Amino acid sequence: LKKDCDEAKKRLESRAVVEQAKGIIMKQNGISEQEAYDYIRNVSREKNISMKKVAEIILMRRGK
Repeated sequence: LKKDCDEAKKRLESRAVVEQAKGIIMKQNGISEQEAYDYIRNVSREKNISMKKVAEIILMRRGK
């Protein structure tokens, strides 16, 4: 049960980071939520890294 809770918490944290990154991408590029999601997903696939990691990079770059 604890393992399930920990996994659920990680998924929620990942989702929150991706949602923030989607908002940034949408605002910067004037695109829809789905297009922003697709962008993050495509970068994730191309670079072979998680969507959460892509989102974290987007958030870090925004902070600069």
